[in-house]
Amino acid sequence: MLDKAVDSAFLDSGLAQVADAIRAKGGTKDRLQFPDEYVSAVEDMDVTRWSKPADWPDLDALELPTDRSENVIYLLYDRKCGFDPVSFGVANSSTRMTVHKGNVVDGEFVGELVASNVAKYTDTLTDEYTVYRLIGSFDCFFFHDYPAGASYDVSLQGVVWVRGTAPFLKELGSPYKNREFASIHTQAFELYDVASLTYIVLNSNAFRNMPMYRFYLGVDENGDFGGNTLTRTGVGPMFFQPIGARDEIVIQNANYGNLASDTFSGVARLRLRNVTANISGNRFQGAILLKSLVVEDSCNITFDSVYGSFFYCEMLETLDLHPVSFSGATAASNTFSGCRSLKELRLNDTWAFDINLSNAMSLEKDSVTQLFSDLGTIDTAHTITLPYGMKNYLLTAEEIAVVTEKGWTVA
Repeated sequence: MLDKAVDSAFLDSGLAQVADAIRAKGGTKDRLQFPDEYVSAVEDMDVTRWSKPADWPDLDALELPTDRSENVIYLLYDRKCGFDPVSFGVANSSTRMTVHKGNVVDGEFVGELVASNVAKYTDTLTDEYTVYRLIGSFDCFFFHDYPAGASYDVSLQGVVWVRGTAPFLKELGSPYKNREFASIHTQAFELYDVASLTYIVLNSNAFRNMPMYRFYLGVDENGDFGGNTLTRTGVGPMFFQPIGARDEIVIQNANYGNLASDTFSGVARLRLRNVTANISGNRFQGAILLKSLVVEDSCNITFDSVYGSFFYCEMLETLDLHPVSFSGATAASNTFSGCRSLKELRLNDTWAFDINLSNAMSLEKDSVTQLFSDLGTIDTAHTITLPYGMKNYLLTAEEIAVVTEKGWTVA
């Protein structure tokens, strides 16, 4: 075998570039030993999760308060976004904020006071990275329009990370500003302890370029709402998660007056634990990314209608509603229409409506027999429509009889 000449300078430069790319993706500055540590670093990457750039000031290192005495929100601005103006504010005449400007040094925020008792703050970026700390009992926060030429334009701002705790926050984005959050460059948005939040103003262009799975609104990162009651009267999702993410989002210890239709519109996998909620109609219809929804036995969830509830949730594979009460539901048309990926479905003996699964071509036989077992005896005849061929080719007469003896018709 002939030896091949290698340009050592070119090789060293190439390896350095590969190492830099690995570190940037992994959010670290650690040195890597070739080849073992290169391989390990790549294998440890979770490509479904966002990783902050290694040179960003680390807002994760800042300890957030837990005493619920005030809101504390950090904003990281990056001049590389191409926008120098800074403009944000709080609404309602009785609320104000205090603003500090600085950076994160050795895991601590270091900055100076730049505004006290103000409803709006504007600035112009001069450093590569700038961190603002907002403190106060304000109940509405938004990124504000700033002067652009002779008029005001939407907030084109280079705020790449929002992180904080906001127990007093009721509104995110002002209801009279219908373009709030339309053009900020946020890559990570995390607000915790927001049980008071009742209104969110987001639109289809919200959070430009943001990896959806870094958006989080909740009490803490574990999905524990501490028994708080959430009344969602506004619009906008509360949770985002990427297609293909390996982990479930778990929502626990929460009371919902009624789930808003877009509360989980960006969630891929969702598990509800010790959640109390009344759900009306098509509350999951907008959850186009939803692949799994599991309701645990600890929940107290009722549906007053299942009309179009999962209409065209085309990615939905697992739907476990066996602890849910449907006894008060009054309508059920198009409940599962378009659920083409559905493999597993669990209901219970409170379900007394037709079940049309004709589009669920991936439905597994074991799931169907479990469904037949879970359903109860009915007084008024209803039909279960299965995917083409399943009744005649996959199910035995004995398996079908389990449900037909309860009054159901299988088609």
